[in-house]
Amino acid sequence: MLGLLYFYDMVSGTLVFGGGDLISFFIPYRMLWLEQVADFTFPLWNPYILSGNPLFATLQPAILYPLSLLFIALPFVLAVNFTVILHYVLAGWFMYLLVRAQRCGRGAAVVAALIFMFGGYLVTVRIYLSTFLPVAWIPLLLLCFFAGLLKRDLRWALAAAAVGACMFLAGGVETCYQMFGLMTLFALLPRLLFTDATLPSWRWRLAYLGVFFTVFFGLIAVQFLPTYELSQLTERAGGLPLGEAARWAMQPYDLLQFFLLDPYGYLSRADESGANQVWLRSLYVGAIPFLLASLAILRGGLRARTGLVICALSFLVAMGPAGGLYTLLHGVLPFFDTFRYPVKFILPAVLMIALMAGWGWDRCVRDAQANPERSRRRAQMLIGLATVGMVVFGLVDAYDATLQTWMANKGLLPPAFNEPRINLFNLKRLCVFLALFCLMLFLYLRVQRKRRLWLGAALAVLALDLVFSGFGFHHKVARADFEAVDGLTRFVQQHAATDRIYIADNAERAKNGGVAKVVLRGNLIQGPKVPLPIRTVPGIYQADGWAVMRVNRYLKFRKILRVPPLEDRLNLLDLANVKYIVSRDPIDSDRLKRLDFHDPEYPELKVYENTSHLPRAFLVVRCRVIEGEDHIIAQLLDKRFDFSRQAILEQPLEGIDCDRGQQAAASTVPVQAVGTVTDLELDYDTVTLTATTPMAQVLVLSDAYYPGWTVTVDGEPAPLYRANLVYRAVVVPPGTHRLRFEYEPASVRVGAGITFLTIVLCAGFLLKPKRRHAKNIPAPTS
Repeated sequence: MLGLLYFYDMVSGTLVFGGGDLISFFIPYRMLWLEQVADFTFPLWNPYILSGNPLFATLQPAILYPLSLLFIALPFVLAVNFTVILHYVLAGWFMYLLVRAQRCGRGAAVVAALIFMFGGYLVTVRIYLSTFLPVAWIPLLLLCFFAGLLKRDLRWALAAAAVGACMFLAGGVETCYQMFGLMTLFALLPRLLFTDATLPSWRWRLAYLGVFFTVFFGLIAVQFLPTYELSQLTERAGGLPLGEAARWAMQPYDLLQFFLLDPYGYLSRADESGANQVWLRSLYVGAIPFLLASLAILRGGLRARTGLVICALSFLVAMGPAGGLYTLLHGVLPFFDTFRYPVKFILPAVLMIALMAGWGWDRCVRDAQANPERSRRRAQMLIGLATVGMVVFGLVDAYDATLQTWMANKGLLPPAFNEPRINLFNLKRLCVFLALFCLMLFLYLRVQRKRRLWLGAALAVLALDLVFSGFGFHHKVARADFEAVDGLTRFVQQHAATDRIYIADNAERAKNGGVAKVVLRGNLIQGPKVPLPIRTVPGIYQADGWAVMRVNRYLKFRKILRVPPLEDRLNLLDLANVKYIVSRDPIDSDRLKRLDFHDPEYPELKVYENTSHLPRAFLVVRCRVIEGEDHIIAQLLDKRFDFSRQAILEQPLEGIDCDRGQQAAASTVPVQAVGTVTDLELDYDTVTLTATTPMAQVLVLSDAYYPGWTVTVDGEPAPLYRANLVYRAVVVPPGTHRLRFEYEPASVRVGAGITFLTIVLCAGFLLKPKRRHAKNIPAPTS
């Protein structure tokens, strides 16, 4: 209910959640796979970007994530909104259950749930669905895993594996990596959390871990295998360089964001957020959770101290090279070097702060009942803190103007200074909530009448602090603006049909290298380089495009496409079937015809028709075998190379001899003897066409070559070759033949078989006669 109230304005569907990556990455992918599902096609391939790129394997579309069914059951805008709202609710509810399972009181569970649900971390990762969705499941994952470990019940391991699979299928690779590491640590060293519980033997714990990971990988095999296959063909294969991986790391001064709401203006001034680690714009939880966590640390024993260590290590890793630990792990920890953005590793600290605050609340309440002397000392501390808070508030309020001037002159808060009046207001806000909370707890400890009333008031103060810290910061746009189509997209949709477009690099940059601002589905997206709206519309074929994981080979091809001047790359654009070029700068070529395009939103953009572009599929009379990517790229950069007459292959062909003698003979073949391609039919993961040729020739299809694509000639399988670095080729014998290219990745079939077998075996295990088990989880002791 609290989640619905928090997002009350998003329930009707007149508004839709917006924000950077949500609009440019996550929403377009979901629109595309929904389009394919509506066409009764399993969404394996994205034919529209990068001359074709895997869709299912990229993981971010979350196609198999169970709660993606919302997009099938509801109108799209409502599905977006309720996906976000539902996962806020799940985050709070699962955290409540986790703390209750540790035999803490309801108040402690509510405290932890509020902090986890409404803290700055979840407020800002909402626009990154591949992080936001799996994070909501973390408490349930830990609850199931440790319940089975302490109960010696493998059924809980299966439940934990199923929850982990949901997290992975939602896109949470980094989330699973971090949480599984913690779970493995505490399974091997359970005394760090469960100091007095009766623990199973280390052999049983190892077996439990083995069952968990085996079932987990079995359940995700259908998604994991194609995703892993793609990752090995991208720039992440073999690990990312430290400099690239460490982009968007936290700095020590970022810890201030836990205490002071929006000190650098990242929430209220999105145009300044890029000055620091833009990926995470808030961490605010306020001073109250840290006060409660300190109570847990002082009186919580080894469990709380373990939480403190986890927080410290999490901070160090999130700081990237500045913390030191990230650099060490990058070189030695398996798969760690495949992840970008150290700031993502603040997650364990966020989780532990919520848990320790719940433990601290529970300790305070229990001591009030069992240890009057300790409660008296604690009450004195609380009233002292309340007094300090109100004194600081009074001083800041009295000298507000003077402090504003001093802060402005000193530039006190780096790097993107927020307005002094806002920071001073938020400092006063912090003092008020801390003082009120301490006062309510003091009254609970010292006033004997209506004690539950004072405890409830303290809880209400915490809730108000957290709820209103992020309330209203969620980006939202009107549904009409979200669904509106910009002029450039409409223009291209009317002209391009099945031909490709190319957006020049200069068209995505503001003039003179300034900050570009583009309205994308009602969202103002800005930065030195931004996606134009046309990037996010399914149905427009592009030689370029935006994707999280892109095949290395195509990245190299894309790079040489962007080598200026554009006039020298027209032969490559011809090869890529680019009929329309969008550019800000004029292009001087008699092969290009400028079209009549004028749009107030893009006054400097020009659209050209490329009159010399090659068809999507065409036949060539000559071929040349060149080994090595560098040698192929050198040949591609040769402006004299005629792609309409010759293809570059990487291995000998069956049916055509590409040696020098044959090439010399083929060079005399007249143009009229080159075959023809007709009846071209494009689908999401199939291409069919008819080829007619008087002699054996090479058919080049300017769609990206990728493992899993097959080709048949008149229904018979034929070898598929890589041509011109990134495209597909097949030998066509003399005569008229029907060719069919189809994407049938073995990784998906094998993965689906493993997942199905895993589900059958787990079902068989669960249907066995049940043995008696303990009913409760042993309580972690202080």
